[in-house]
Amino acid sequence: MRLIAVGAFVAMAAAATPAYAAAPAGDVVVNGSLDNGVKGWWASKNTPIKVTGGRLCAQVPAGGDNVWAAMVGQSGIEVRAGQTYQLSFEATATKTTRIRSLVQGGGTKPAAIVDGYPEVGGSPKKFTYAATAKASDAEAQVLFQVGGADAPYTLCLDDILLTD
Repeated sequence: MRLIAVGAFVAMAAAATPAYAAAPAGDVVVNGSLDNGVKGWWASKNTPIKVTGGRLCAQVPAGGDNVWAAMVGQSGIEVRAGQTYQLSFEATATKTTRIRSLVQGGGTKPAAIVDGYPEVGGSPKKFTYAATAKASDAEAQVLFQVGGADAPYTLCLDDILLTD
């Protein structure tokens, strides 16, 4: 009897758990579909983020001398030496701008693993960049560096994947 009750409880718990779209095999980004809000994502203090219409949207401020003056990212991503990684995402912006999208190692001298400089505008566009990691790193980051804008704008990202 106890076994039947436990089985029924597990079945009810599974039915009550919300279903999220499964990430593609090999994807190492957490919540790249933004089904769980901004869980797993962070932004610099001057760049507030929220999920709007199923996309991660950042309010990018004007100013800053460098692209890293404003960022959106995810840390704690494991990459392996010799493995090729592909970063892909969809992006729009309220003004046409060039951003830096990259995967870089952690530590005091982070080296770029995947690096791209897409021009983002008002129409949704998918971007894909790939490269091979030269070193293993358990604390790599996916970053969108957006600082140095001449005027504030909103950047929205969706379907963010890092696959090996």
